[in-house]
This record gives sequence, structure tokens and C-alpha cells, in this order.
Amino acid sequence: MSNDSALATRTALDTLIQEKCNISAARDFQLEHGMDLIRGEDLFLVAAPGYGKTIVMSAPLLYAQERSKTGIAIVVVPSKILTEQQARCFSNYGLKAIAINEDTLRDAHYNDRDLIKEIAASTGVRVAVVTPWMLKNDKLQDVLCSGKTRAQVQWFFIDEAHLVNKSDPSVWLEPYASLLLMRARLPSTTIWAAMTGTATRSETLYISHSLGFRPGLFKSARHTVDRKNIKFIPRFLAHPVSGSQFLDLSFLVPLHMTSSADIPTTLLFCDTIELGHRIMCFLDSLLPHNLPNRNQIVMPCNGLLELDERDSFKTDLESGLTRIGVVTDTCTYGYDIRVRRVVTFSVSQVPAYSKLYQQWGRVARDGTPGVVYAFVPCWVRIVPPETITTTQQKEDAARRKTLPQVILKFFNSSSLTCPRDVHLAHNDEELQERPVSCCSLHQPEPEQSADAALVSAWTARRAPVVVPKERAPRSDGTYKPLEPEMKAALTRLLQCWRVTRWQQLRPPGSDAPSIRLLPNQLVTRLGDKLHVCTDFDRFKKVIGPWRYLDSEGARLFELVTEFLQGLKEILQDRVMPAPDEHEVVDPEETNAVVAAPDVGRVVRVHSQVSESLGWMNL
Repeated sequence: MSNDSALATRTALDTLIQEKCNISAARDFQLEHGMDLIRGEDLFLVAAPGYGKTIVMSAPLLYAQERSKTGIAIVVVPSKILTEQQARCFSNYGLKAIAINEDTLRDAHYNDRDLIKEIAASTGVRVAVVTPWMLKNDKLQDVLCSGKTRAQVQWFFIDEAHLVNKSDPSVWLEPYASLLLMRARLPSTTIWAAMTGTATRSETLYISHSLGFRPGLFKSARHTVDRKNIKFIPRFLAHPVSGSQFLDLSFLVPLHMTSSADIPTTLLFCDTIELGHRIMCFLDSLLPHNLPNRNQIVMPCNGLLELDERDSFKTDLESGLTRIGVVTDTCTYGYDIRVRRVVTFSVSQVPAYSKLYQQWGRVARDGTPGVVYAFVPCWVRIVPPETITTTQQKEDAARRKTLPQVILKFFNSSSLTCPRDVHLAHNDEELQERPVSCCSLHQPEPEQSADAALVSAWTARRAPVVVPKERAPRSDGTYKPLEPEMKAALTRLLQCWRVTRWQQLRPPGSDAPSIRLLPNQLVTRLGDKLHVCTDFDRFKKVIGPWRYLDSEGARLFELVTEFLQGLKEILQDRVMPAPDEHEVVDPEETNAVVAAPDVGRVVRVHSQVSESLGWMNL
């Protein structure tokens, strides 16, 4: 291709990309490497996550389609959710693209469609987006081995190529390593490209060799891996994570929020689905009960969800209906979603650095400012050797020795060598210009103070209820102290109330018990001091710092006041007027009144109060 012809082709490609991909201008590297593929060169490309590598893959396909050529492109991605996303992306660019995975094949079968045959039998440029596992599908292998279809496979693109790296073993290692076998199955004229956002220079040599790229016969291109719009905030876990509370994450929910928009859109990565469920329940419990659409503010996304559920999750998070997405590895690689904040939460083991950086790369992919929070266990913190004395400290030191140096340096960085410096040094890249919002070491605010204040406030609010040590107000004589039978009736009433009320307040899917609404300590204290509660101020002093006092205090005070008034009637009935000396009193009648069981009256009052307030349906 002559220089003039190449320039004309590059100009035409730029115009085509702008039109089809709906962008104002293609980046230089996208045009450069798009041209490489158009010329038929094999390509190995390293560029930061979210930098626009998909457009590079699309360039030769759009160019061929514009010239009415035909051919099949096979694009390999690691997950089902990514096959669907990439197929949708190619379709938006005007290409015929189909996601081929277990879910889409099953759904198509129910609708009397054969996706593999559709790709093979169609004309024009077609894109099959598959996982490496699907390339072992017998039917797909048969189609690819047939002479006519095999000859049409003009492009074979591998996304997230670093997953073949043995230094970061994962569930994808073996399937990605098997892609090398496709070299023998596809025509020698097939154009190969492999792309990743996480590979050092030395790793690039190993990865390209493992995927069959032959030295001197492919172009190896490397661009910056720095996302200057991201602010890094590494943190050590400071609170327990084995139960149902995750106070380190409580800053994600403002204390006095009035709208779901008060929470920046957030993607929170967890090691397991089980951990994600516990975190989701915890964050749900922090949301105000009167918040509109509160049931959709914190939502999960993992490989167990159906296709339509995964699509709804992405739509809801990008539209703002959902504010916090609790996700797993399903959303780690290549997942393109618009969020302002990403949190990686590692509670026991620390993932490979390449995996962490892929997760961090999900934030602010549109170029706007984004924040990354990276949590690791406290044992990752480096401490002076002379302070290591206990058995636990020695075990922690031994665990630190097993971690890669890049992990230790990143989470134990300083202002002289900050997290961004560590990341660039790991990739043999120098910092050209420090961003305005670089990291929590160079720009600690506003996150440091704001987050610490929120965690402190939530910690205090979520602390176990402590019965006030100060003395309750003295009784004004309106009511008498409760007798044991009356205390028992009150306890039953309060237990019924909290169960019913908690059913209305508890977030859907939460398994938190009703005792969270009204702890047993407060039930006991009300039994001891209820006779003091003649007005709401006295009631507040008796019940002390109850978390739900503002929202449920008046309702509970109404209930116990009804109870007290009923008991007062019982006590008044006990006081029999002295008989007139001339009046003849029937001994049987007198005995009947005296023998009337107080417990029965208590139970009836309990029932009447409960029924009047609508809680007898338990």
C-alpha cells in the first residue's frame, strides 16, 4: 500500500469510525492499529482498560463491510456477560454480531434458532463472540472444520489475552492456553490480534508466545496503562468481616441521605457470591426505610443470573435506579459500564495484581473523574521487624512473604512512591505528569475526612444497645410498677410488635432478625420502668439511645401507653369500696370479685390493645 493510498485509507477509516462508533474523533492508536489489521498484519496490543481497544478490533470489520466484503470474525472473551456486551457493542456499530454461550444457545434452541448455523450461513461480515470453552463445542468445531466456513474465518481476535499468563493462574488459564490449537484449525491467512490492559513488557513476550504469535511476524504495540482520570485510595481493613456487619464499607451510604442520588454509582467487587450477599444485606440495612425504590438501590450481579437479569442490572446501574452493584469475577474483565466509583474488597486472600487492575479499570470509562477504593486485610501492612513478637504477627509476616512485591508496594506506598508510581513502575512506564487527583497520599481529601466521619458515625449507631446507666426519672404516681404477670404480658406484646413491624421495615432478602429493631435489653428495661413513662420525654429517657427512636419511638410510645391505661383499670378494680355498715353484702359475690384472676385481665387488655392497633394477625 503506497503512502498516498495508506493516508487515504486512514482518513476514510477515521470518518467511518466516527460515523459507526458515534465518537467525535478516533484516537491515533485506534487508527494506527486499525490500519495494521486492514493491511493483514497480526497484532499484539497493550493499552489501559477502557482505552478503546474494542474500536481497534472493529476497524477492519467496518472497513471490510463498507466495501461489501464477506468474512467471519471470531472474538474470544472470558465470560458470558462479556460475550453479550461485546456482541451488543459490535451490533451498535452496525455489524452482524452474535453472542454464543450456553445461555444464548439454550434460548435460541427454545425459539427454533441455531446461532452457529446463522453465523456460518449468513453473508457479509459476521462476528461470533465466544468464550474459550465454547470453541470446544462439538457443533462449533464441526462448522469451523468444514471447508466453506473455515475459509471464511478472516479474523481471530483474543480479548483479555493476559489470562494465559501462568504467573497469574486462574480458572481461565487452561482454556486460554488451548487457543493456540486454533492456529492449526484456521487458515494461514486468518488475521490474529490479541489485546490486554494488564501485561508488563516481560509478560508480553510470554503471552504472545503462548498464543502462537511468531517472532518477527506480528506487530507488538504498547501504549500507556495509566488512567489519569482515576484516583487510587488503598486501605487496610479495620473492622471485622466474618459476620453480618462490614463497617469498613459503611461510608458508601450517607448517614442522612434523602435521595438515592446521594450515593455515587458504585461497583463493589467481592471474592464470592456468599460474601457479596452478606455485604448487600448490610448495605441494605443502612438505607432509610422511607427511601423511594430502596429495594433496588443495592443489587447483585454474578454468573448465576439469567441474561435478561444481567441486562437489567447494567441498565438500572447506568440509569441511576441502582446505585451500588455488588459483583464477582463476572464483571472483572472487559465489562463496560458507567460508574463513578469502584471498590475491591478482599477479606482473606489478595487477588493477583492484574486482576485487581482489571477491576479498577471498570470505573469512569467515559473519561470523567473516578475513584477506586482497594481494601485488603490488615496483615498486608508492613510493620517494623522489631515489633513482630506474637505468634499472630509472625504468621502475618510469613503471609506477606508470599505476596508479589507489586502488591506490597502498592498498599504500603508513600508520597515519595505513591500507588500510581508503583503501578507505572510495574509496567516499565514513567509518570509523565501527575494528575490533579492522583491518589489518597497526594490528595487525601475530601475522601479521608468524609469517609472516616461516616464510618465513625455508623459504627456508633450500629454498636450493641447498652442500657443507660443513669437512673430513670422517678415515677410521678400515675402508674404503679408492673407485677411479674404484667411484665410477661408486656414482653409478649412487645415481641409481637417488633416481629410485625420488622416485617414491614426489613429490606427484601435480608435475614436480619427482628431483635435488631427492638433488642431484648430494651424490652426488659421497659418492663422495669414502664410505669415512669407518663409522657414521651420520660419515655425517651427510659429507653435511652435507641437507633429507631426518631422513626419508631412515637409508634411504640402509643402502644405502651394503651397498655398502661388498660393495666390502670385493672388496678382500680382491685380497690373495693368499703361496704356500708347497714348494707348486706353477699359473701359469694364478694369472693367472686376478689378471686377474679388478674392475669386473665392482663391477657384481655393485651389482646384488646393489640387488636385495636392491628397486630393480632400474628
